[in-house]
Amino acid sequence: TFMTVAWLALAMSGAFFAAWMKPVLPNGEWFIAHRILMAGSLIVGLLGFILPFVAHARSPTPGIISFSSDGKNTAHFVIGIIIMCLHIANPIIAVFRCNPKGEKRWIFNLSHAHIIGYALLVLSFINIALGAHLLDRGSFEIAGFYIVFI
Repeated sequence: TFMTVAWLALAMSGAFFAAWMKPVLPNGEWFIAHRILMAGSLIVGLLGFILPFVAHARSPTPGIISFSSDGKNTAHFVIGIIIMCLHIANPIIAVFRCNPKGEKRWIFNLSHAHIIGYALLVLSFINIALGAHLLDRGSFEIAGFYIVFI
């Protein structure tokens, strides 16, 4: 549920502010909202990433219920690690960005938003769907997932 909130609520809203609110909020308020929402998505996402490892600390494969023959757990786990690495890298890239009017700003825009940002949003949707598929159909968690998703 942490990841669902991190990606469907916080990260999507943060991306929305960066992509669509610049003309409406030209004095930089869009950027403040973008930073707050994305920082929140990183914090909540890190919680969602770390808690399964803590919950299954004594398991032979911490953080994973079990590797199944159909590969769903494995795919969810591997995609989750890729997502978290990119999610941590993206704000680090942002810290080292150049001046907004710099001649090489296009490199930052391309990497931060168009490559890593979009990849994260697509991968997060895929991984949320894989994670929802791993939950028990009658469980409280799956009901919470659908409530947040809708």
